[in-house]
Amino acid sequence: MRALRGHWIVGLAASVAMLAGGCADTASAPGDETTGGDGGSGFYVVDQGYGATCVAAGDCGGRTPLCTTTGACVECRSDADCLGGEAICGVSGLCGECASDADCGGGNPFCDSARGECVECASSSQCGAAQPVCAPDGECEPACVDASSCDGDQICHPTLLTCAGCARDADCPSAEPFCDAVALRCRECLDDRDCGAATPICARGECRACVQNTDCRPDEACTRDFECIPACLGDQHCGGDTPRCDRTAGLCRECIEDTHCGGERPHCGRFECLECLTDDHCTIDQPICDQGECAD
Repeated sequence: MRALRGHWIVGLAASVAMLAGGCADTASAPGDETTGGDGGSGFYVVDQGYGATCVAAGDCGGRTPLCTTTGACVECRSDADCLGGEAICGVSGLCGECASDADCGGGNPFCDSARGECVECASSSQCGAAQPVCAPDGECEPACVDASSCDGDQICHPTLLTCAGCARDADCPSAEPFCDAVALRCRECLDDRDCGAATPICARGECRACVQNTDCRPDEACTRDFECIPACLGDQHCGGDTPRCDRTAGLCRECIEDTHCGGERPHCGRFECLECLTDDHCTIDQPICDQGECAD
């Protein structure tokens, strides 16, 4: 159950406009839109999650096991589904460090909401004279003159005057033959039509076997590594470090709920036993919950 994936990429004209003039903060509530909005500085237009669609949670799986009311498979529907340094549920339904500019500050005050990352700039107008160009990764850089101004195999983009991986497909190697006109990086694919039979799904520039359970056979499930494996039907099919069967996803997990954990790691989060899920689970000496562990 999926539409043609890969249309998270917008055209070069839109990319130029964003880099030159910026964009407004239009972040939407996670899980309420079928396509991601821009949270102040995103360089992508993205689907929810990896573009997978669903009727029920069992259709999802992989890295996006939750089904929203709008029929999209996502990693999170609220901040409660996220942990530690990626504790915010972004507009694309993926966990990250920000969903809007309000979540950022200091030297990186703008949110690239599609990636869930705080960045230095959203447009070149926010950069200074010494580094006047806002690159696709959200950093202010000096304007380039030619490829000799850039590192390694990068080129000087002829329109944006920023060092980039590519400006057109001809700049890319055979293993990654397509130029992502937004990230200015060479990709293995731009949509499903660029992939082969073994890995037919284009997920953010890479060909994968699956991004959701319905990409696999009926007796298989899609893992976080984008691979189809035999689905579990009960705990008897699981063991070792992942003794619990998540029957909805068809995957073996370390835990499904807190009662499956104990000792120094009593909380179940993202199907792992963790020391903490929130700062409230930590002590005065180590008051901050960071990626499931208490820290000072």
